[in-house]
Amino acid sequence: MMSWCKMGIINQLSLRYLKNNKRKVIVIILNIILSTMLLFTVSLGASTLRGHSVNESINEVGTHHVIYKNLNYDVYENLINDKKIKDVVIYQENKLTYESNSFNIITFDKDINKYVTLESGRYPQNNKEIIISNKNNYEINDTINEFKIVGIYNNIKRSLNFDDYSIITIDNIKKDLVTNYLVTFKSSISIYKEIYRKADEFDLKYTLNSFGNRIYDKVDENAWLLQSLGQYPNVKTQIGMYSMLFVILLVISMFSAMTIKNSFEISLSERKKYFGTLRSIGASKQQIFKMILFETLILSLISIPIGLLLGYGFTSFLVNIVNNIMREINTFDYNIIIYPIYIIIAFTFIVITIVFSAIKPAKKSLENKIAPDMTDAERYEVLKNKVIKNIPKVADVKNTSESDISKWEDIDKLTGKEKRNVIRKIASEFGVFKSYENQDVEISFDFSNSNFTNNSAPCELPSNKTKWSSQCNPPSPSNSPSNVQPANPLKTLP
Repeated sequence: MMSWCKMGIINQLSLRYLKNNKRKVIVIILNIILSTMLLFTVSLGASTLRGHSVNESINEVGTHHVIYKNLNYDVYENLINDKKIKDVVIYQENKLTYESNSFNIITFDKDINKYVTLESGRYPQNNKEIIISNKNNYEINDTINEFKIVGIYNNIKRSLNFDDYSIITIDNIKKDLVTNYLVTFKSSISIYKEIYRKADEFDLKYTLNSFGNRIYDKVDENAWLLQSLGQYPNVKTQIGMYSMLFVILLVISMFSAMTIKNSFEISLSERKKYFGTLRSIGASKQQIFKMILFETLILSLISIPIGLLLGYGFTSFLVNIVNNIMREINTFDYNIIIYPIYIIIAFTFIVITIVFSAIKPAKKSLENKIAPDMTDAERYEVLKNKVIKNIPKVADVKNTSESDISKWEDIDKLTGKEKRNVIRKIASEFGVFKSYENQDVEISFDFSNSNFTNNSAPCELPSNKTKWSSQCNPPSPSNSPSNVQPANPLKTLP
């Protein structure tokens, strides 16, 4: 075996090949760039659509995930002490009559600005200040009973379902009134499971709808927001929504893999003789395989960043086109929004596509097949590896029949007697000459055409002898690879 065949030298050979074959390398790089750009564009586009859907949902229905309605005030302690809950906002409803008008007075404990949009004025700062709808005939600084109007609002989050005669104040929470809880969890993953968990803790009853989903009393999920976050009460629906993105990425990956794979196959098929030469001077399959993977790594490090940048630029271009088309319809412009999970998914598909595209051609280029245009050294390597691959394990030697060699794998652990028995079987099955050199097996072959087409043995070691039969005809030196010395059939076995 060649002592110089270290991975450092193999990698140098890879770099030399990349430098000397720029045209082929550029074709592969362009294919990887195009595949990366397409996969990243799809994922980034999906991320942007989701981001705008979430933002629109928050503008319309608020940031909370669920409302627990008409519960006792003591539930508040349970909610704020739950480690999986991020925020709790409470509000209470009461009736107020003034000048023959009946108002619904809403009292928040905090964060009125998250749920109510002002047209003019300011938000109340104490329980004596209120804001009122612009659909009522009141102005700022007017009073209703003991309350002073400090602001006029024009919009309330739709999920709260307040009517147009609602008066809103702050910091007037009473523990003897039923209370509503706007709850936001820390994570939106499996959010319905958490919503149901808290409902069960409060002993709320539920029924099942026609889809098998739970419908709890006194529980109002913020469904619009949850759907924009990719969360559904039915797991099958949720999986189906994510599957759409995976199917699109998978289709693109398949076509991309075919393109990149063809480029690799063309490149590697032209280097089979080169690989055969490396094998004949001692390079192992694993080393050559690692050399091909090293080349793939270098090409990927060059191509992927370029593809990501082009994908980002192409997505920006598409977003600008959509904004120009929808400008007269939408009151806002789209912009790129990045969710890490979508980038991770895209990058995963990119890496899998490139690795798959490289591994299959690499394995194919290292297959042990005898071709008519092979040199003797290449034929020798093919046959030698075929023999070594079919040598038995130690435990199987004694139980292996002469014709059954399908389980033969390893020779390193065999003792002298077992080696001799194995060699006899190999000689009988493959027609090879074998001898020992420092306890290692040296293999030589007769490269005549007959030995390539049948398994007849030109020489076989009888079971009762320790020397090769003198009647055997060893291969002539002219037919053996120049760098391999044919074994002497008369040489005494150790």
